[in-house]
Amino acid sequence: MRINQQIQIISSSNAKLSLTPTVQGSTKIYQKVSSLNKTLRVISEMPHFTEKLVNIRKYLPEDFHGESITLAQNDAKQFEAFMGQLRAEMNSVLKVLKAVSTEADENSLFILLPDFHDYHGFVNEVTEYGKIFDQTLSGLKGTPSVKFTGVDLGTNWLILTFGTSAALKLIAGLIWSGCVIRKKKLEGDHLTGQIKNLEMKNESVKDLVAAQKKLLDQLIEAEANYLIDNNGIEKDPEYIKRLMYSIEKISEMINKGTEFHPSLSAPEESSQLFPDYKKLDSIRTHIKQIRDNTESVTN
Repeated sequence: MRINQQIQIISSSNAKLSLTPTVQGSTKIYQKVSSLNKTLRVISEMPHFTEKLVNIRKYLPEDFHGESITLAQNDAKQFEAFMGQLRAEMNSVLKVLKAVSTEADENSLFILLPDFHDYHGFVNEVTEYGKIFDQTLSGLKGTPSVKFTGVDLGTNWLILTFGTSAALKLIAGLIWSGCVIRKKKLEGDHLTGQIKNLEMKNESVKDLVAAQKKLLDQLIEAEANYLIDNNGIEKDPEYIKRLMYSIEKISEMINKGTEFHPSLSAPEESSQLFPDYKKLDSIRTHIKQIRDNTESVTN
């Protein structure tokens, strides 16, 4: 999880952890615990607070779905103490995270790198980013700059900042197209595997693979042309080839686990240009004609 994202979660969660119980005889009743539980689940996504959450869960289990809990006075005292410890630790972690966080503006791109087995794999991947982004942005007037902003300390997040919002929009479109092509590649591989299991002749399998490759190339070219039209770029055969190369490379990177995310400070219209990586298998092309044609082929 990005450091700035952790800062945002901690800042917004701390106020939601306050408790105002009702005393009833020898017990205390805590209301609206479903909301509290939801906040605790969000906090649990960060490893910093695991120990404190284990103590709290003794009194408020994660799978508890009621709206109130009633605790004996001694248990309530312990519960409130553990909640106080959690808030204190959150404040301490927040100060540290703010001290080491990297400032990013609305045109920044956060890249979650996959795990590399060696140094050379990392260098090759980062070099490829430079090639892809340079080739893609060369179509825009003035060729916007790409600045290396930094690395999220202790994480696999690489941060780049583009000179204009138009550049970020084009790169977001490139990433979306890469996700579309990744999905189509996987569908094609699955179909090929099914055909091979039918023990068809090698010639038939080769014809199928060739047909899929041709269709995929057409899809990549169509995605490239869509990006050109949608971003007001002058059509040029050489640029189309470079863009097709970039789309295919991005699709391969995403398939290996790379993720591309906008800055948390990006406006909503920019954030919506990026895919949801939890729903990649259901991603759709922005080109209606392609969607209609490919769905008729795969169905």
